[in-house]
Amino acid sequence: MRLHPPNRWALAPVLTCVACSAPEEGPRVSATARPLEFVREWLRPDLSPDTDWLTFPTNLVFDEETGHLFIQDRDSRAILEVDESGELVRVYGRAGEGPGEIGHASAIAVRGDRVVAVDNGNLKILVFRRDGTVETEFRIPRFYRDLEILEDGSLVVVPGNEHAVEIIDLEGRVIDGFGERELLGAAGYSADLALARFDDERVVALRGHRPELYVFDPADGSARLVDLYEMPLMRGWRDEVAAQLRRVQRAGGGRSWMSAEVHVRDGSTVMISPAPPDLMTNGREVWLLDVDTGSVERFSYGEPLIGYSTWLAYPRLFTTHVRDGTILEYRFPEQR
Repeated sequence: MRLHPPNRWALAPVLTCVACSAPEEGPRVSATARPLEFVREWLRPDLSPDTDWLTFPTNLVFDEETGHLFIQDRDSRAILEVDESGELVRVYGRAGEGPGEIGHASAIAVRGDRVVAVDNGNLKILVFRRDGTVETEFRIPRFYRDLEILEDGSLVVVPGNEHAVEIIDLEGRVIDGFGERELLGAAGYSADLALARFDDERVVALRGHRPELYVFDPADGSARLVDLYEMPLMRGWRDEVAAQLRRVQRAGGGRSWMSAEVHVRDGSTVMISPAPPDLMTNGREVWLLDVDTGSVERFSYGEPLIGYSTWLAYPRLFTTHVRDGTILEYRFPEQR
C-alpha cells in the first residue's frame, strides 16, 4: 500500500460529473430507468424458533468468496453470518458495552479472515476472526459512517478526524489522510456518508445530503469532485424531489438526495441510489455511474421506498425491505 503525507491531498478543480477524459459527445445517461429483475427472497424475519435470531436487518454485506451474507440485526445488535439457504452460520458480538459487545454498528466490512464493525454506540472498532472470536478492539475519536478493509489489514474510514478520509491501523493510529475534513462536512454530520474503493486504490466517498461524490487518487494525490447535484438529470428533478423530501421529512423520515451507500461495480463504475421525483410511488432508483465519464445507467425496483440497506455484487443486488425487513435479491438485466 502506498503511503502519502496528509498535506498532499488537495481538492483538484471541481468537475460537474464529467471527467477530463470524457468523450466529446458527453456522458451517456439512460432516458428511463430499467427495472431490476427480482430473483428471490433470501430471508424473512419472523417469530419462529428457527429465525428468532433475526428481527430487523440494517447493515448488509455480501461476501463473494463464500456466498454468505453478513447482517447486523437492529435489536440483537449482533452481526449474523447467513448462507445462501438462509441458515445461520455464525454470530459475531452481542449487545452491550463491554469487550466483544456492540452498542450500534454504523458499518461492517468483510475481507478474507476478518469481519470488522464500527460501533458508534460505544465509540470503538471491533475486529473479529471468521470463527466469531474477537481479534482486537480499540477506541475511536468520533463517529465513523463507513469503512473498508485494505489488503494489508489496515482500514479506510470516513469521515476522518483530521481529514475527509483516513487510513488507520488495527490499533486506531492514523497512517494516512485523504483530503480536507471540510470536504465532507465541517459540522461533523456524518449520517449521510458512504465509502467504497476501486481495485486501483482510488477511494470514493459519497455525501448524500448535497449530493456530492469525491474520488481520491493515491497515485497522484488528487481529490476530485463529481457534483451530482449539478448533473442535468438532477437539475431537472430539483423542485419535485425537494417537495417529495419535505413530505418524507414530515412523515418522520430523513432528508437526503442519495442513500448513504456507494458500491463499486468495476474499474470506474459505482452504484448509488438517488431519490427520483416519483419517490413515494416507485421508490428509489439505482444508478451505475462511471466516475471517469459521467455516464449513467438507471434502474428501478418498482416498489415504493424499497431498500433499507443494499449491497452490489454485480450483476446481483441485495437489499432489505423497509416494510418488514425481508432480505431480497435482484439481478441487473443483461447489457443491451
